[in-house]
Amino acid sequence: MQGAKIECLATLLRVRNTISSHVEQVFQTYEQHADVLDIDTLLRPSVVSPSVTDMLEWLQDIDRHFRSSYLKRKHLLSSIHWGDLASIQALPKAWDQISEDECQTLVSDILLSVSFFLEEAGSRAVSGDLEHRS
Repeated sequence: MQGAKIECLATLLRVRNTISSHVEQVFQTYEQHADVLDIDTLLRPSVVSPSVTDMLEWLQDIDRHFRSSYLKRKHLLSSIHWGDLASIQALPKAWDQISEDECQTLVSDILLSVSFFLEEAGSRAVSGDLEHRS
Protein backbone atom coordinates (compact mmCIF):
# COMPACT_ATOMS: atom_id res chain seq x y z
CA MET A 1 0.00 0.00 0.00
CA GLN A 2 2.75 2.45 0.93
CA GLY A 3 4.57 1.78 -2.35
CA ALA A 4 1.43 2.33 -4.42
CA LYS A 5 0.67 5.63 -2.68
CA ILE A 6 4.26 6.82 -3.11
CA GLU A 7 4.13 5.85 -6.79
CA CYS A 8 0.83 7.71 -7.14
CA LEU A 9 2.38 10.73 -5.43
CA ALA A 10 5.33 10.62 -7.85
CA THR A 11 2.92 10.51 -10.79
CA LEU A 12 0.96 13.42 -9.35
CA LEU A 13 4.21 15.38 -9.01
CA ARG A 14 5.04 14.75 -12.68
CA VAL A 15 1.55 15.85 -13.73
CA ARG A 16 1.79 18.94 -11.53
CA ASN A 17 5.20 19.83 -12.98
CA THR A 18 3.98 19.32 -16.56
CA ILE A 19 0.91 21.48 -16.00
CA SER A 20 2.95 24.18 -14.28
CA SER A 21 5.39 24.18 -17.17
CA HIS A 22 2.60 24.54 -19.74
CA VAL A 23 0.90 27.30 -17.76
CA GLU A 24 4.23 29.13 -17.48
CA GLN A 25 4.75 28.83 -21.26
CA VAL A 26 1.27 30.19 -21.95
CA PHE A 27 1.87 33.17 -19.67
CA GLN A 28 5.27 33.83 -21.27
CA THR A 29 3.63 33.80 -24.70
CA TYR A 30 0.94 36.15 -23.43
CA GLU A 31 3.55 38.52 -21.97
CA GLN A 32 5.49 38.53 -25.26
CA HIS A 33 2.37 39.66 -27.13
CA ALA A 34 0.65 41.71 -24.42
CA ASP A 35 1.89 45.03 -25.81
CA VAL A 36 0.03 44.51 -29.11
CA LEU A 37 -3.21 43.35 -27.48
CA ASP A 38 -5.59 45.94 -26.17
CA ILE A 39 -7.43 45.37 -22.91
CA ASP A 40 -10.82 45.16 -24.63
CA THR A 41 -9.61 42.25 -26.77
CA LEU A 42 -8.36 40.41 -23.70
CA LEU A 43 -11.57 40.92 -21.73
CA ARG A 44 -14.07 40.31 -24.52
CA PRO A 45 -15.31 36.74 -25.02
CA SER A 46 -16.74 35.69 -28.34
CA VAL A 47 -19.82 33.62 -28.98
CA VAL A 48 -17.66 30.51 -29.35
CA SER A 49 -14.86 31.10 -26.84
CA PRO A 50 -14.30 32.71 -23.46
CA SER A 51 -12.10 35.76 -23.06
CA VAL A 52 -8.33 35.42 -22.94
CA THR A 53 -8.36 36.58 -19.33
CA ASP A 54 -10.92 33.91 -18.40
CA MET A 55 -8.85 31.20 -20.06
CA LEU A 56 -5.67 32.38 -18.31
CA GLU A 57 -7.53 32.34 -15.01
CA TRP A 58 -8.77 28.80 -15.66
CA LEU A 59 -5.21 27.66 -16.38
CA GLN A 60 -4.10 29.13 -13.07
CA ASP A 61 -6.99 27.37 -11.31
CA ILE A 62 -5.94 24.02 -12.81
CA ASP A 63 -2.33 24.63 -11.81
CA ARG A 64 -3.39 25.58 -8.28
CA HIS A 65 -5.56 22.45 -8.03
CA PHE A 66 -2.71 20.08 -8.87
CA ARG A 67 -0.25 21.90 -6.61
CA SER A 68 -2.71 21.68 -3.72
CA SER A 69 -3.53 18.04 -4.39
CA TYR A 70 0.14 17.09 -4.44
CA LEU A 71 0.94 18.98 -1.23
CA LYS A 72 -2.05 17.54 0.66
CA ARG A 73 -1.11 13.99 -0.27
CA LYS A 74 2.57 14.55 0.46
CA HIS A 75 1.64 15.91 3.89
CA LEU A 76 -0.65 12.94 4.50
CA LEU A 77 2.10 10.45 3.68
CA SER A 78 4.62 12.30 5.83
CA SER A 79 2.22 12.33 8.79
CA ILE A 80 1.65 8.55 8.77
CA HIS A 81 3.37 6.64 11.55
CA TRP A 82 4.35 3.47 9.73
CA GLY A 83 4.67 1.53 12.99
CA ASP A 84 1.09 2.42 13.97
CA LEU A 85 -1.40 -0.03 12.43
CA ALA A 86 -4.40 2.29 12.94
CA SER A 87 -2.58 5.10 11.14
CA ILE A 88 -1.76 2.80 8.23
CA GLN A 89 -5.32 1.46 8.06
CA ALA A 90 -6.70 5.01 7.98
CA LEU A 91 -4.49 5.98 5.03
CA PRO A 92 -6.71 4.77 2.13
CA LYS A 93 -9.77 6.54 3.52
CA ALA A 94 -7.84 9.76 4.17
CA TRP A 95 -6.31 9.56 0.68
CA ASP A 96 -9.73 9.08 -0.93
CA GLN A 97 -11.22 11.87 1.19
CA ILE A 98 -8.73 14.32 -0.32
CA SER A 99 -9.94 13.30 -3.78
CA GLU A 100 -13.61 13.60 -2.82
CA ASP A 101 -13.15 17.04 -1.26
CA GLU A 102 -11.14 18.31 -4.21
CA CYS A 103 -13.46 16.81 -6.79
CA GLN A 104 -16.57 18.38 -5.29
CA THR A 105 -14.94 21.80 -5.16
CA LEU A 106 -13.27 21.55 -8.56
CA VAL A 107 -16.35 20.26 -10.37
CA SER A 108 -18.64 22.91 -8.88
CA ASP A 109 -16.12 25.66 -9.71
CA ILE A 110 -15.78 24.43 -13.30
CA LEU A 111 -19.54 24.16 -13.73
CA LEU A 112 -19.97 27.68 -12.39
CA SER A 113 -17.37 29.05 -14.82
CA VAL A 114 -18.83 27.19 -17.79
CA SER A 115 -22.42 28.14 -16.95
CA PHE A 116 -21.38 31.79 -16.61
CA PHE A 117 -19.66 31.64 -20.01
CA LEU A 118 -22.68 29.94 -21.61
CA GLU A 119 -25.06 32.51 -20.13
CA GLU A 120 -22.87 35.37 -21.35
CA ALA A 121 -22.44 33.81 -24.80
CA GLY A 122 -26.18 33.15 -25.05
CA SER A 123 -27.10 36.70 -24.12
CA ARG A 124 -24.56 38.09 -26.63
CA ALA A 125 -25.94 35.83 -29.36
CA VAL A 126 -29.50 36.96 -28.63
CA SER A 127 -28.56 40.64 -28.50
CA GLY A 128 -26.55 40.16 -31.71
CA ASP A 129 -29.61 38.62 -33.40
CA LEU A 130 -31.71 41.57 -32.26
CA GLU A 131 -29.17 44.06 -33.61
CA HIS A 132 -29.11 42.33 -37.01
CA ARG A 133 -32.93 42.34 -37.20
CA SER A 134 -33.20 46.08 -36.51
